[in-house]
Order: sequence, then structure tokens, then C-alpha cells
Amino acid sequence: MLRQAVGFCGLLALLAHPAFAQDKDDERGKDPWTKNEPAAMEAAGILRFGNFAWGDDHGTSAIEETLGDMDLLWTETPHFRIASTLGEYSIPNGDRRQKKKLREELEELALLLPDLNPRKIRKLGPWLRLHLWAMRLEKTYAEVCAILQIEDGDFPKKRGELVNSKYMGEGPFMGMPEKFTLFIAEKESTLGRYANRYCPPFTDGPKRHLFPKFGSMMFGTAEEFANGLLKDDTQMHCHVVASIVHNLVDCYRFYWYALPVWIPEGLAHHCVRKIEPRFNQFTSVKEYSPNDGDNWEWEERIRSRVGHDYFPTFAKLMRWTGHGERKVVDHMMMWSRVDYLLEEKEDAFAAFLDGMTGMVPGHGALPDGDQVLAFQDETFNKAFGVSPDVFDEEWAAWVKKNYKDK
Repeated sequence: MLRQAVGFCGLLALLAHPAFAQDKDDERGKDPWTKNEPAAMEAAGILRFGNFAWGDDHGTSAIEETLGDMDLLWTETPHFRIASTLGEYSIPNGDRRQKKKLREELEELALLLPDLNPRKIRKLGPWLRLHLWAMRLEKTYAEVCAILQIEDGDFPKKRGELVNSKYMGEGPFMGMPEKFTLFIAEKESTLGRYANRYCPPFTDGPKRHLFPKFGSMMFGTAEEFANGLLKDDTQMHCHVVASIVHNLVDCYRFYWYALPVWIPEGLAHHCVRKIEPRFNQFTSVKEYSPNDGDNWEWEERIRSRVGHDYFPTFAKLMRWTGHGERKVVDHMMMWSRVDYLLEEKEDAFAAFLDGMTGMVPGHGALPDGDQVLAFQDETFNKAFGVSPDVFDEEWAAWVKKNYKDK
């Protein structure tokens, strides 16, 4: 679980902290797809395999010492650093949707790895899976940037800089000083040993963690979580993207405070459902009711509720600040509001998201939850020019027109 509260002194320490020195040179096994050749790595969008800083006062060598002898692979892309202990994965013949998805991804990856022939691939080896994750994460980064209507040049190169007289964070990676990280493991115990050492306390389940001193946000997970469902590659893809989207949106223009729940959660659902709508991901959700468990056809269910005028209002939804009490229907409604905004009001939505991250604290305390919600009211009105009630009327009319009925 992400630490939602970060001490102001800790953040100030981050702003004064120089980048952690890279680890010493270390001979690693060669990537069979690029042969570690600079030109091939550059073509594949890979900057290096290992030998880089990772989090507060530790890097790849220190992590390897902690975890001992295991097949741990590393890679760095323009916006991410990735650690993987995933093993081989057989492309399932029985799941046509996943087989088609993976074939399309391999065709796309083959444009970066000339030696890759997608038609001959029956199993994904550890290195090929690493390349797939690198490609997936960069695509997710680009997708979020498109939603926010931003690009790399919109962010400062170092701490304390403004960009065109505007505060855009404390570094070049969505406003963070350091790149985002993904630790994806085969075994829960591997992530547990890492987390107990470098980001305690480790609790059961996936972990989103801010390294305040270093200035980066990590997501760590393992195939053994979710009763083994994450051993399925598509399930894992959706699972990782959901939390990566949270991390990117939370860190936009630097992680100063938590945004209202509907913003990152709705955007995460948007990105996940584009990958595979059957595998919705929830930061936290109350026990499924009998009608919720396997029903992923959200449009039909939302259309029915709108037709019966039975749904949480946007005025209420805007004030959700925690995940613990949310039900599946709440997630459906967060997703649908974002779906509507991205289809009909994408420019205003980008302006709203930019505004919501603009309450930069001065030399006092970080804003509390009530202050963030009050700021949301002001920012929403400025971006959309309507009240939440009028917004609901417009959204409901759009749902009736665009979502199919049962």
C-alpha cells in the first residue's frame, strides 16, 4: 500500500538530496535479443541492463546482495527501471483472446528487436518477458502523457526550476526527480525480502511505495499474489498497469498530496479496460455481491442504473477520499465519469488535472484532505464551467446515447 502521507521535512530532504551514485560495474549475463550491443539496445529503447540506482540509498548491487543468488534481471528505459525474476511463460493455446493479444504485442516488439520472429515464439523466456514489460510500461507512460496533454520537455531538468515560469514539479519524470520503478517477482517471498530491507514494513500483497529521499515511486508485485491469478500474463499486465497509472497520476508535477480517489482510480480503470475488460483491477473493494463477481460488462450495467436514476451522484463521488468502503458499482461509476470526460471533454479534463496538481505548498504544512476537496470544487468549476449536478445531467444523457442497454 502506498504511503499516502509523506512528512514535509522528508520532502524537503528529497529536494536537497543529490542523485544516489550508480553501483560499480558488474558483469551480467547477456540479453539474447540485443546481445548487449549499444546500437541494438538503443533501437530497442533500452538504456542499460542493471548497474543503476533504485531507491533511497540503494541500487541494483545492494539488492542483489540482499536477495542472494537468483535469476534477477534488470533493465532501464527512458522513464522506468525494472527488476524481474519472472520465469518462462507458455503462450496458452486455449485462451484465444490472450493468444491474439500476445501475438500482436510480439509483432510490435519485433519492430524493436529484429531477431524476433513472432510466428516462431511458443514460450516467452525471462529476457523476452523483460522486453515486453519495458515496452508495456513505456506505452502506458505515453498514454498517460497523452491524457494529461504533456511531453517530456514540459518538466524541469532538475529540482527548483520552473518551466516557462510555471511550477511543473521537481524533475523530468512526470515531475519526479527519478524514474518510476517496477519490481515484478515470481515469488511473494522475493518481494518480501526486498521490502523488509528497503521499504518496511512489508505487508501481504502488492506494494506501492514512495522513496522520498531518492525521489521515485515504485510498484512491487509477485505472481503468487491473488491466489496465483497473476501467473496469467494478461491478468498481470492489467494488474501492473493499474498501479503504474496510479503512480504516474499521483506524481504528476511531484507527489505533494493524494488526489481524490476518483481521479487516479478512474484513469486506472480506463487504461486497464483498454487492455482487457474482463480483468478489472481495484485498489480496494468491498466483498463482491452475487451480481458483481464475474460481471465485467460495465457499460450495460451503468446504462441500466442511469435508466433507473440509481447511481451515486458526482457531487458525492468527488468527495470519496478512501478505498476501503468502495463497492464494484462505485468503481464502475468512477470509470464511467472518466470515460465520458475523455470522450467528450478531453481538453477541459487535461486542464482540470493540471489544476488539481497545482496546489503547491509553500513553506508551511502540506494540504489536508479537506483543503484538497475544497480546491477540487474550485478547479472543477474553472475547467468545466458547470456544477456537479449539471455535469451529471450531461453525463447521464451521454450514457443513454452511447452505452448499450441489456
